[in-house]
Amino acid sequence: MATEIETTNAFEEIVVLNHPQPSASSSSVPYDVFINHRGIDAKHKLASDIFDALDRLGVRVFLDKEELQLGDFIPAQIQHAMRSSFLHIAIFSPSYAQSPWCLAELSFMLKTGNKIIPVFYNVEPADLRWVAKGIYASAFSHHKHKRRYCSETLEDWKKALHDVSYYNGQMLKNDDDGGRLLKSIVNCVLKHMKKVPLEVAKHPVGLDEAVEEFERSVLESSQDHHHVKIRGIVGMGGSGKTTLAKEMYNRTRSGS
Repeated sequence: MATEIETTNAFEEIVVLNHPQPSASSSSVPYDVFINHRGIDAKHKLASDIFDALDRLGVRVFLDKEELQLGDFIPAQIQHAMRSSFLHIAIFSPSYAQSPWCLAELSFMLKTGNKIIPVFYNVEPADLRWVAKGIYASAFSHHKHKRRYCSETLEDWKKALHDVSYYNGQMLKNDDDGGRLLKSIVNCVLKHMKKVPLEVAKHPVGLDEAVEEFERSVLESSQDHHHVKIRGIVGMGGSGKTTLAKEMYNRTRSGS
């Protein structure tokens, strides 16, 4: 993630991501991929490159700066994205552990049981295992000193780092070929997708309502089991027929 609001009391109360919250407001549509990252290190290049490459292929990717909209309740939207994504990409960078958001997300991602692809960006897997003495030691010392997180939470975050360090992942240094890594990640995502989703407008107006109305119509007609039913989408050009059809396909594909 990388939404940097770590200075507010509200942030300290919601970062744990484990208590009742308002539902996601932007969309009920599931995501395919969630990108977990520390914005100061990875947002403007690596994370954005991954998002753009997958988005062009019609993969629904959650990257906070692209998907969060004004008025969204951030923790609920993030939880929705993590729960619905069948694959998570975790980008571990030098300042990753400084962000309670990143650590809380990582712990939550592991609990979903969904596949995680770790990207070790200017860090080594061993740095995630030896938190007490490694590159993340000062970050955890800072979290402990602030006393805003209980010891159980800190240990949970350390365990999450330790466990994911043993996942088969990608290594990337500043002077490496980023294009090679990007291609590898894209291929891995496509390999694990049953069907590539169709590309729909990023922020369509009234799409959820149109889908609900169409689904209601289909449900009502399905109650008559004696006849075969065919439903068509008709309307003037530019009214959103194709967008609605694509969205219906994507939701069926994702099992929503």
